Formats: sequence, C-alpha cells, structure tokens
Amino acid sequence: MAKKKLTSEQLAVLYLQEKASNSSLDIDEFCKKHDIKAHGQIEAIDKIVCEKVEEKSTLDLEIFDRPILNPKRFGFDFDGECAFHGTYIGDNDYNPEPILIKSDRRYTRQAFFPEKNLKFSDFPPASAHFHLYGWQREAIKQWVRTGKIEDIRRLYSKVKNYLKKYVYHPEPIFHDVVACYILATHIWICFDAFPRLIITAKPDSGKSQLVRAIRNLCFKPTTTGDATKAALFRLANATAGVFVFDNFDNLPDEQKKDVMHFIEISYQSDLPVFRVEDNSKKGGKVPTGFNVGVPLVAATIDLSAFSHAALTRSITLVMERCEVKIDELPDAKPSEDSNSLRQELYAWGLSQAPRLRAAAKDYCCDFTARQAQIARPLLFIASLLEQSLHEKMKVWLFTNFESYHSEDEFSERVQVVRALYECVKGRQEMEVKVAVKAVSEILLSIQGVEKYDSQGRANPRYAGILNGKGQAVSDCLASIPLSRKKMMRGITHYIFQRDALLRHFARYGLLSPEEAQTTLPSTPSTPSTPSTPSTPSTHTTLYTTSDVEVEGVDGVEAKEGTSGCSKVLILKPTPTWKGADGQTYGSFAPGDQPKLPVSEAEWLVKTHFAEHLAPALPAKAGDHPPITRGLKQGSERRADAPCQNEEGDGALPPAPPPSKEAEK
Repeated sequence: MAKKKLTSEQLAVLYLQEKASNSSLDIDEFCKKHDIKAHGQIEAIDKIVCEKVEEKSTLDLEIFDRPILNPKRFGFDFDGECAFHGTYIGDNDYNPEPILIKSDRRYTRQAFFPEKNLKFSDFPPASAHFHLYGWQREAIKQWVRTGKIEDIRRLYSKVKNYLKKYVYHPEPIFHDVVACYILATHIWICFDAFPRLIITAKPDSGKSQLVRAIRNLCFKPTTTGDATKAALFRLANATAGVFVFDNFDNLPDEQKKDVMHFIEISYQSDLPVFRVEDNSKKGGKVPTGFNVGVPLVAATIDLSAFSHAALTRSITLVMERCEVKIDELPDAKPSEDSNSLRQELYAWGLSQAPRLRAAAKDYCCDFTARQAQIARPLLFIASLLEQSLHEKMKVWLFTNFESYHSEDEFSERVQVVRALYECVKGRQEMEVKVAVKAVSEILLSIQGVEKYDSQGRANPRYAGILNGKGQAVSDCLASIPLSRKKMMRGITHYIFQRDALLRHFARYGLLSPEEAQTTLPSTPSTPSTPSTPSTPSTHTTLYTTSDVEVEGVDGVEAKEGTSGCSKVLILKPTPTWKGADGQTYGSFAPGDQPKLPVSEAEWLVKTHFAEHLAPALPAKAGDHPPITRGLKQGSERRADAPCQNEEGDGALPPAPPPSKEAEK
C-alpha cells in the first residue's frame, strides 16, 4: 500500500509535535528525515510553522502568569521584589553556563529567561579573572541550601582587620571609610548614585597595595590597563561590578579622556548611555541603551589629571608612606585570606539587598545636593553599624568634601607654584627671570619622576614626560599677576615682579612668618582667588601678614598697640600642630573656644577650621576684612557683621582711630 502523502499543513503540525520532544530539531533536518526535497514545499512548511507559533504565542495568555526574568544586567540587578546575582557555573561538560541566583535562594539557568535586553555576546567572558573574584560554586550551594549569612558587624570587623593587616595609614578613620566602602559595593544597587573612590599620594606610598586590598574584597572587580569607551560601556552594562584603575597616570592621553568621561557619567545609576547597534533579525540600526552606573576605584599620583566634575563625584583618600615593612599582596590574584571573606560578603549583599534598598531610600542624609548622593552609601552602612561611627563618618566626609572638591595641595597647579618657589628661593633681584624647563624639572622631582635611577641609568621616559609638562607649567606661570613671557635662545622664560611673586607664594602658604615679615611689602595688594590651603596636619603655617609680630602666648608681652591673642570657635576636628613660635597647639574638637596667638588663630580661620569669636587685631585702613565660614551653612560672612563678643551682647567692637599713614 502506497504511503499517504501529507500536505504542507499536516507536515507543519507533525514538525511541531516532534520539536516538542527534540528542541534542537530544525526544518532542514525534519524535511530530510521525511524525504521532502522540493524547495517550494520546504518553504511552505516553514511559513506555516512560523504562523502557528506566532498564533500560539498570541493566544496563550497563561505565559503572563509565569515570573518574568528579564534582568537589565547579568552581574547585579533588582526586579522590584528580588535581587539577581549573575555568575558562571560549569555544566556537565565543564563548559561555563551562565545562571542567575535570586535573593529568595532560587536560581535560574540562562535557557529559561528571555534575552531581550542582554545578548549572550554581551555577557562577561568566562575568564580566570571572573572566576578568581566571583562567587564560587561551593559558597553558592551552601547559601542556597542553608541561607546562612554573617552579621554585618562581624563582616565589618573582618574587613577592617584585613585592611589593617595590608594597608598602613596613621588615621584610624581611614580604615573605617574603606571598610564601609567595600561593604557598600555589595549592595550598590540600593543607591541612586555611588561615589568614585580616588586614591592619591606620592610614589611608594601604598596606593597599589590599597587598590589590591579593595579589589580582593569588593563586588565583582574588573581591572583593566587599557579599554575603549565602547568597551567600558558594554562591560559595565554586563558585569555591574566595581571598576578598578590602578596607575591612572600611565594611561595614554586619549585613553584618559575616555576613562574620565566614563567616571563622570557612571556615578549615577539612572543615566543610561545610548548607542546605535546592528539588529541581526530585522537588519539596520536600532538605538540600544547601556546601564553604565557602577562603583569605581582609581589610583593616581597627579590629582589634577581628574576633572572638576569627576572630583565632585568622588571621595578622595590620601596615602602616607610607611617606614615599617608590611605584608605584600599578590598582584595577579587575590590573597588566600580574602577568598572566604569575599564569599561571605556576596551572600550578605544578595540576601539583604531587597530589604536594605527600601531602607536606603528612606535614609535622610545631612548633606545637600550632590554631596548627599556621594555621602549616602557610606553613611548608610555606618548607620547600620553604630552611632559613634556614623557621627565620625559625617565629620570626615565634610572635611573631605571641603578639601578635595576644589584646588588642593595635590593638584598640579599648586605643585607648579611650589616648584617655582624652589626655583627662585633666595633670589633678591627686583625682576625675577625663570625658565619653563627649570620649573618643569623641579615639578617632575616633586611628583617622583627622576631623571636617573638609583644606579645612575637614564630614565628613557624622562624627556617625553618633561615635554608634556611644559605647556601646563607655562599656563600656570602665565596666570600669575604681573608676569610677562619672553623667548631667549629658543627657551621660554617668564619674568615676574619680585613683590607680586612673593605675595603669590604667601597666598599658597609657602612663606614662613619670618620670610613674610622680612620680604613682603607693607602695602596690601588686591587679593586674587586663593587655592585651598593645606590642613593643619601638614604643620605648615599659613599666617603671612607682615603687620603683626607675635612674640609668644598668654603672659608674654605682645607688640605695642595690638592684642597678642584671639579667641576662636573650632569648627572641625583639629590635630596637634607646631606653631611659628615653636610651641605646640591642639588638638581641638568642634565647639572648643581656645584663646590662641593671633598668627595661629588667623591660620585656623583661613583654613576654615575655626571662626573668630572676638576681633583679632584692630583693623588698619586699607585692610581687607577676613572671611569666615560656618560649619553647616557654608556661607561666607564678613568679620565686620554683627556677632557675639565675649560678653555676648552682640555689639560691634569700636573702630580704632585711623593711623597717621592711613591719613596720608
């Protein structure tokens, strides 16, 4: 009996039945199996199959009762109820298979969730790097089976002890800040914005050691020496982990621009980047959004390489050299004592993310505007630990924002002024001539770049770096008042008036009181906008007024016609420092009202660590009124505004009679 010939409609139904048991079956294999050779009939079967599949997907409304697993990111995401942590687990053939682990202790294989927002090609590569710093199989199995997590206080203590073991810093609050930052990276999707962490210091101060310590414990670190902007966008969209840039200074100039742009836009989670991508199904170009918001850590010698926008989105840590030998962390892989701690942090972060996300949105930060966005993750973690740490963190963050969100002692402009000071120190001519090359050489020495190594061999990169610094030095020298440029035998020189140059050095706190009194003219000049002076911890006196000579503290006779001491209100924690008279002052806490020599009081006021409670000196004709800054308001007010005197009556002090020189 002849075999009945099936129609294309019947063959399409048969194909769907067979495909239900063999999902890998395609049309060509089916037609070959049933001896269907006519090309037209094969196309007809394919068309009918597509119509039936489309009709079924349209009418089958039960699909909407299933959970929709469509994470925007493979690394870490939140769907409104559960958090997702994406990782790789080897299948039966030892091939890496991507899965999603949910905060409700369930997991989903990649084959069971739609791939609308994330193509498989966008997944992070299953390399040794992601395996070393990822959530490991045994730790996942233990958490899914038991749900056991460490208490946040115990985790915080372990992280802090790990940092103390490998990273030196004289200030105890330093390790608290870094520990809170590491904990915050494991729940970073709970915040609308996340601060950049910038680590800076002179060479051999432990920057790379700190970077490796953070990398060993933070959430899914990605380290790269060179990557295009497009690669950074795609990698951030896929991994949603911490980006780590060590030795930012070594990046090429073009690469620095790409990384700087990435740093500026990746601090906020709701700022997607759109690019036009190829559409493989329909052809043509379609706009595609990339979620590039991720935590980021960068280490640099030259803080001026970062834009002002990047600094205002950052928390800045300044390292200090350690004379004591400490354990060295391996560069290529995590230390052994970090592996188990990192696995505990992963379990804690995923399980607590849904609960802490709601709490973080209700958390009220004392800062305002962008500073509140930057401070919130650290303050929120501190609030979960203890109140005293929370208060210390607020004070530290306020000081950090004040010091490093403007020009500071580590910026290249300030370093150029210091190099110029070293170049002309001791010269007495009325017009000072300086070569740009000479200042550039001293600048490189300040930044730790030497012409010869310890064995006397020439540095092959020195000439190129020197030429690169020339333009920055020239621009800085040209901005000094009353300067003029001149070419001499092919070398660029700048000529300065000696008095104007000394006043410029005084505003940067480079002159000692003795130098200021003996070299600066008594006629005050119109001040330009000064840079942020160094803090008292640098032991550098910023008092440079030539009209005051203080010989001592209470009980020592001061200059005739002046008050030797001034009472101030301390605004910020002030460490001990050595004054111009050789005596030691401090330490003070916010709210203290010490009575200090005028030079030390003026120094604290200029550095915004204090404000005057009583007039320091009788005002002279032509003097510019001092400026003070409040701790909370941050608004500037003139010293001649109504204020409380020592008796608290709110009256203004009587104005002194004008001097004879002023009358002239």
